[in-house]
Amino acid sequence: MDADGGKLTVKTTDTDGNIKSTEVDVAGTPALTTDPAKNIDGTTTVTGTTKPGNTVVVTDEAGKEYPATVDDNGNYTVDVPVDADGGKLTVKTTDTDGNSKSTEVDVAGTPALTADPAKNIDGTTTVTGTTKPGNTVVVTDEAGKEYPATVDDNGNYTVDVPVDADGGKLTVKTTDTDGNSKSTEVDVAGTPALTTNPAKNIDGTTTVTGKTEPGNTVVVTDEAGKEYPATVDDNGNYTVDVPVDADGGKLTVKTTDTDGNSKSTEVDVAGTPALTTNPVTNDNGTATIGGTTTPGNTVVITDEAGKEYPATVDDNGNYTVDVPVDADGGKLTVKTTDTDGNSKSTEVDVAGTPTLTTDPAKNTDGTTTISGTTTPGNTVVVTDEAGNQYPATVDDNGNYTVDVPTGTDGGKLTITTTDKDGNSAATEVTVAGVPTITTSPAVNTNGATTISGTTTPGATVTVTDANGNVHTVVADDAGAFTLPNVVVSTDGGELTVAVTDAAGNHSEVKVTVPAAPALTLPDGTNYNGTATVTGTTTPGATVTITDGNGTSHTVTAGTDGKFTFTNLPVSMSASKLAVMVTDANGNTTQGTVAIPVATVPAAPDDATTDGDANATTGTTPNATTTDQANDTTVKSGKTTSATKSGQTVKTTGQGNDSEATLNNTVEADTVDSTSTGRSTGVTTKANATATATDELQSQSDANATTDADGQATLPQTSDDQTQTSGLIGLGLASLLAALGLAGKRRRKDEK
Repeated sequence: MDADGGKLTVKTTDTDGNIKSTEVDVAGTPALTTDPAKNIDGTTTVTGTTKPGNTVVVTDEAGKEYPATVDDNGNYTVDVPVDADGGKLTVKTTDTDGNSKSTEVDVAGTPALTADPAKNIDGTTTVTGTTKPGNTVVVTDEAGKEYPATVDDNGNYTVDVPVDADGGKLTVKTTDTDGNSKSTEVDVAGTPALTTNPAKNIDGTTTVTGKTEPGNTVVVTDEAGKEYPATVDDNGNYTVDVPVDADGGKLTVKTTDTDGNSKSTEVDVAGTPALTTNPVTNDNGTATIGGTTTPGNTVVITDEAGKEYPATVDDNGNYTVDVPVDADGGKLTVKTTDTDGNSKSTEVDVAGTPTLTTDPAKNTDGTTTISGTTTPGNTVVVTDEAGNQYPATVDDNGNYTVDVPTGTDGGKLTITTTDKDGNSAATEVTVAGVPTITTSPAVNTNGATTISGTTTPGATVTVTDANGNVHTVVADDAGAFTLPNVVVSTDGGELTVAVTDAAGNHSEVKVTVPAAPALTLPDGTNYNGTATVTGTTTPGATVTITDGNGTSHTVTAGTDGKFTFTNLPVSMSASKLAVMVTDANGNTTQGTVAIPVATVPAAPDDATTDGDANATTGTTPNATTTDQANDTTVKSGKTTSATKSGQTVKTTGQGNDSEATLNNTVEADTVDSTSTGRSTGVTTKANATATATDELQSQSDANATTDADGQATLPQTSDDQTQTSGLIGLGLASLLAALGLAGKRRRKDEK
């Protein structure tokens, strides 16, 4: 029958063949259209049109019915699950009269679709997979935002989709040209935990640190794309050193978990702070490090042993610090750090100190000659404790020398050598004080002196005498020293006494040696072996003479310096007597006086005299008495007396002589003695002096004695027992009586 219906004749026949017919009007099938069915992820939405009021039921191949919704316009729709491979569906519409119409709908299979695991890369996931070439792929996030993918000719698709840091779900849908589609959900994990510490630029290197999940990897990428894998410990702490420009830059820190999810962050690395260093010199093992940095920065210098020396930085960024260095120099690291921890370092080479040696310093009378060696071309300056500087002379071989006043007490000196680059070495020298010296007063002993005193025990004392001879002695344990027989001028002078201790320290003192006393000695007289010596010297000086018998005689020079020795026994031949003068200070002069050959007495003769002598003659057997003052000779057998002050009378008689110097009116008397040959009993009055010499003996002296009446008695001078001692008395009497006559007669005879 047509879909539009028609008439049908219904005929019934019974067993008898009776027949009844009737006509049945058959209505047409209800209108029914179906839209192409699309398999959307195993669901097809069956749609189409029917007559309003009709019902529509869709039956799947399993016979399961899915009633559709028919709107007032006859549009129907119903979602029917289908296999991924598609299938057949029967769509049946039924009107109110029960008329129905069915149609089959072929549902294609869902398009092929694969989705790769999604990785959350810093809040972005790249959705990838495969579909049928020519299909479209769209990814929809949880907010419903769609991200069409790119599908290549092989059906590979890809699209980047933003996701939350915590991840989320994405729907990937592929649709073929017939509209069939397939969707799948993709779970996107959250990004891994990642923290980064502030990055500090340390001399063009930053240490990137932070924390991630244990087991994750961390890679730092610089602006040039170079990657630096970090070390991640069991606690998720990571670290890696990354070179950066001095001006700083950006680094990307990326952590990736075991599923490939990753998180990245950018780190800004500041530039290194400004830093300059001044030329460095090694000043005796200390380097002054200076330069500039950004104000507010810190500066620390580190030596090779790792010891740090913080510098002082002023408001202008100028810094300075003194750092000990080895004498051989070395390397120092200068590091400046800003308030953010960024730092810059530079190495400073410190040269070694120049070579410097010093010789032992010797204090010579308060001046020390400092000497030693340094590098040729260096300067050397010596500084005393008061800060006074003394530049030394340095020769082409580096030997230096300079004289520095140090005082007799010595002190400390600082010797500094500086090379052309300003490096210097210094050393301290302790200069000892000069050895102390004291000297005793010197006396002049006939042009020689003894130098004595005290000084440092063991020191060497040296004196150079007037002849250039050097006299040296070492002071004893008590410091005492004596240098005898040092020649000086008899006029005295100045001697330099030098002392040098064991260390070479030296001091000198001047010793003034006075002049020796003057001594003038005319030739003496010798009368029959008895000498008279006169001379001049320093007034008040003590004069000592040694006669021919070796006996010493001493007188004191008068205020005019004159002195006289009489009745000195001497040889009958020419001889010399030693004379020594000592002044009040102990200075002495020695000399010799020439004694001529003795004058022998003339033969006995009658005494003569003139009236001017006031002399009378007496008897002196075998004797002659001479009044030297009046040139009067009294012959043997006479007695003489003298009345003039200052006269000297001599009596000679058979082996014994007597001599008297008359300073006043004198009267000599004969004194008897039983001792033959003795000169005894010669008596003079007060203020007279008498000396008797017995020629038979060895020129012995006899000094007068004075009695209570002021008379002087001459002691005996001979031990010869064979002659009469009265001869002396008689001789003196004859002498005193005949002084004038003898002189007159001699003058007459000469005429």
